[in-house]
Amino acid sequence: MVIQVPDLDIGDARKEAAIPEGQIIVKALLTVFNRSKTYRLIILLLIVMSLIVVFGAYGPYPDVGTLWTYTSTLHQSFRNTTSQPWQLKKPIFNFGSQETNTSSSTLVDLVDEHSSSDDTKPPEKTDNASPSEYSMLDGIKVSPPAAPADTDNYLAICLLVKEVPQELREFLTHHYYHHGIRHFYLYDDGSKPPLSSHPIQSTYNVPPSVLNFTYIEPESVAAADRKRLQPHIMERCIKDHAEKHHWFGMLDPDEFLEMRHPLHPTLLGWLRHWEEKGEMFVRGGGNEDKSQSLKKPKGRTLKVGGLGISWLPHNSANLVEIPSGGFRKNYNECVAGAPVANKSRGDFWQITHTKSFVRPQAVKYIQNIHLPMFKDGWDRFSEHGDFEFTASLTPPTHEYWALHHYATGSRKYFELKQSRGRSQGPGMWPVDEEYWDRYHKYVTTYTCDEMTKYDP
Repeated sequence: MVIQVPDLDIGDARKEAAIPEGQIIVKALLTVFNRSKTYRLIILLLIVMSLIVVFGAYGPYPDVGTLWTYTSTLHQSFRNTTSQPWQLKKPIFNFGSQETNTSSSTLVDLVDEHSSSDDTKPPEKTDNASPSEYSMLDGIKVSPPAAPADTDNYLAICLLVKEVPQELREFLTHHYYHHGIRHFYLYDDGSKPPLSSHPIQSTYNVPPSVLNFTYIEPESVAAADRKRLQPHIMERCIKDHAEKHHWFGMLDPDEFLEMRHPLHPTLLGWLRHWEEKGEMFVRGGGNEDKSQSLKKPKGRTLKVGGLGISWLPHNSANLVEIPSGGFRKNYNECVAGAPVANKSRGDFWQITHTKSFVRPQAVKYIQNIHLPMFKDGWDRFSEHGDFEFTASLTPPTHEYWALHHYATGSRKYFELKQSRGRSQGPGMWPVDEEYWDRYHKYVTTYTCDEMTKYDP
């Protein structure tokens, strides 16, 4: 097939010549590219539309962000070339086979050998890791890639801590880099020296701007008030900062979050998903624990006031000394559950504990660190949307997210934890040998190394 060439400046001698259609189309496109940035963008958009068709034929459609990246890369590559005529060194797709190549290097191959821009070079690999396996944040390599930062004050974490600068460093590092959290309210229960007195950046590995310290004088807390110190501090944290954030997480420094949802892989996205739901029809709780006398309000709609996340308890992994590298890299043995015979001792109940992320407008008060209470019309739900009303979820579930709880650490760390004591005082849930046995003697265990992949 031949066509007559329109008035395009590609050489007078060939205007009336019979030229194969494919060749003249390429030359026409190249001429348009030399004429105007607007024409150039139009052609690039046509290429993108072609990519959509090809992706539809050979695989799933790319998302809009990916297509825009391809368009921007092409446009930048063409812009940065010299005034030499545009030339295609080789086609994007080899239509002689079913395979397509959309790598960065192939996009660069669209540019001729006269290009001098470093922007068209594919990203360099470092330490044998590809860019998809890590990202850089604050000059630190983050693997898996860092989660999007919470730049909207959407979420904050409330913590009651005491004399745990190293543990706190790992906790803050993990949730800052891997979950995008940018607000931590730290209530220091009489540490000597105060935790805020340490050099912030070097001690905690996060920018000072993300930390808010409040020091609690030990003498200011009466013995009778010790039992409710932690829930009181959580209430105060939520009340004092309720106007700033949509959600609050109530955690401890030996707890580390892991996201597992295939559609909502980030903490912020998961919480937004539930906020958008707004309310849930209570079809009956997933919790079969009858130990508390609260009623299940079945058959009515409740607003989502909070989410319960099940503990995934770790034990000592048979370590005696305190290892270097922190909790996540060393304690890779998880507790699956306790024999039924020991359920009356509270061993299984301990393992099924939950923690919470709550919406401030929904909270009535905090019964204890595991059990927030909500205003009328609001309540807390499990990851599957089951109505949850106790401090525990039986059986615990970890399909969409999990809270890894490093309950004991090594034997030496556990002894250090015993000497430090609890914020509630010696009478509440003592850190004693029975506590140790709950995670070692009466339970079944399995290897769990999900947290070892995180750096830093």
